[in-house]
Amino acid sequence: LPGPEDSVPEARVVRLFDAVYTSWPEVAPDLLDRAGRVTAEMIVMQRVTARARLLLANMPWSMAAWLLARSVRQNSRAFSGSGIFSVQTAGSFVIFDNPLARPESGAAPSCHFHRALFEHMFQRLVHRDFACVETECRGAGGGCCAFRLTVGGATPEAHPR
Repeated sequence: LPGPEDSVPEARVVRLFDAVYTSWPEVAPDLLDRAGRVTAEMIVMQRVTARARLLLANMPWSMAAWLLARSVRQNSRAFSGSGIFSVQTAGSFVIFDNPLARPESGAAPSCHFHRALFEHMFQRLVHRDFACVETECRGAGGGCCAFRLTVGGATPEAHPR
């Protein structure tokens, strides 16, 4: 197994996700949701300094969301691989050519890992009530995988505090 500092080749990750969907289709969404949350927790605790966590926790959440979104974009290669990650707004992200999107997933969004990763990271670092939904999925026939973060229905860019 690779160490915590080592990158895992994208092809291995894609094979792992395919194996999860193929071997356990009924529990794959829950497994990948859990994997996204565990990954986010590892990032929060091992990659974000205590000082940065304190700073984000004590600023208005719309500003904290904007700063975290910038940081996520700068480190996106770690979770989007060869996909192209783009921050549309402080609460809206897109992954073009997401290598983990499953084209045969049907009509429902299938990027459970990424949705949970974004949701948990923003809950831990910005506001505990953040929710993330996948609004478009390449695996479900969309042009990209798009994610939207909200707190009580409000988006970070629309809320001053």
